[in-house]
Amino acid sequence: PDKEDTRPAAMPTDRQRLLRFSFEGQPYTAYAGDTFSSALAAHGVRVLGRSFKYHRPRGIYSLANLDVNVLLEDDERTNLRGDVTPVWDGAAVRAVNTRGGVLRDTLRLADSFGAFMPVGFYYKTFYRPRRFFPLWERMLRRVAGLGTVDKRRHAGRSANDFAHTELLVVGAGPAGISAALAAAQHGVRVCLVDEQPTPGGSLLYQHASDQDAQKLLDGLIAQLAAEPLVCCRLGTVAAGYYADHYVALVDGVRLTRLRTRCTVLATGAYEQPAVFGNNDLPGVMLATAAQRLIHQYAVRPGRRAVLLTANSEGYAAARDLLRAGVELAAVVDLRPEGDRSQAALELAQQRVSLFVGHMVLAALPDRHKLGVQAVQVAPLRHGRPDPAEVKTIECDLLAMSVGWAPADGLLCQAGGKSRYSEGLRQFVPEAAPAGVFVAGRLAGVFDLSEQMASGRRAGLSKPAGLIWGLSRGDCPQAAGKAAGEPGMVAKQVVKPRLGNNSSAGEMVPGGLHRQ
Repeated sequence: PDKEDTRPAAMPTDRQRLLRFSFEGQPYTAYAGDTFSSALAAHGVRVLGRSFKYHRPRGIYSLANLDVNVLLEDDERTNLRGDVTPVWDGAAVRAVNTRGGVLRDTLRLADSFGAFMPVGFYYKTFYRPRRFFPLWERMLRRVAGLGTVDKRRHAGRSANDFAHTELLVVGAGPAGISAALAAAQHGVRVCLVDEQPTPGGSLLYQHASDQDAQKLLDGLIAQLAAEPLVCCRLGTVAAGYYADHYVALVDGVRLTRLRTRCTVLATGAYEQPAVFGNNDLPGVMLATAAQRLIHQYAVRPGRRAVLLTANSEGYAAARDLLRAGVELAAVVDLRPEGDRSQAALELAQQRVSLFVGHMVLAALPDRHKLGVQAVQVAPLRHGRPDPAEVKTIECDLLAMSVGWAPADGLLCQAGGKSRYSEGLRQFVPEAAPAGVFVAGRLAGVFDLSEQMASGRRAGLSKPAGLIWGLSRGDCPQAAGKAAGEPGMVAKQVVKPRLGNNSSAGEMVPGGLHRQ
């Protein structure tokens, strides 16, 4: 708290407000806006939870509402997602589903018998004799489960309300903001929704080192603040898409049943993990998680890192790690041709070890199996690792950026269809219901300027424009194009179908870095 604050203004944390909380009975501090995961990472705490079945240690993985094994509870609430739940003053939380605490969980012995407990083994083993199954079922539920509900406490009632809008935009990244502003400038009432507490999307972490991108973000936020026709609902999840453009919005206070005339989905893409031995150890995380720690929470994610990549975004993440003071032991690129981006050139100039056409065989755990201490790297020969040339590289952080998958849950619920793009090596929308449009990385558009252009096209797309009475000259034909691919991203189909509901620098203890 006595360190000069060097965080950008867009950071969700407020260094003027110090909060106190406890985790597993140990006291910690956080800044207002920190999540439990980011605050604990700043104190060097790496083990935040245990896996559902084998009780393996779990740490930060995505920091984007996807860390389903970092679930916390207190005396009133359970199954709080540590990676996105903000710390509140006086909180006393603990990891769910442990016996003896998250570090000394006695149920971790189940991992030693993993070879004898394959998927579904209990359903095939304990159903005979039938009269004993209720006994086994109760025992298994106590061992393999999530949080515990205190039946003595009254859950209370959550608020419900109803709302209507002309255009709903889901996703407040560069594409979503561009869509909202483009429509509002033509007199359309817009509701802009994002599950994060701050607008900006990838501009907040993947482009946080780019001064031009930050100026762009400042301009977009200023335009949003000055636009009276745009209503921003931040910290709000679009939890389900139903017939007739009926969308469920959930925040920390209420459920809003929103009816919209048209929808722009700019929900982005999920970074995909790589498959190798021990890829679930604390210290193994997505590259975007490391970037979020650095740029959004000013926390250094490790001391010495290896970065596994298969794209240009991985090299940009490696550059961010270097700039944050992390020693970069190596960059491992799955592609034999490597990368020619500006970030790759900068890494070469700094003599970072680069293993092109290599893969990570396994992450090696430390003595207590609570984190990474090294990785094994091997060259790829005809698509297979060469065991004769395995190298071991010491590190306490392994970041991955090997591919993307569209965050298309709402699109699928609305009745949209996707196809696999060989050029992008990911699925992209092929067909969308009438009145539903896609933009940005959901549509396979990764260049920043093209993302914004796709957002503007989606906000003023021809079918939506005809509904709102705009002139044909104001309504571009396409909702967006996939990078390097001809044609429209998504053709319109006649009728949406009913969707199912789903949840969409000082040194500190542990040697991590809080800037």
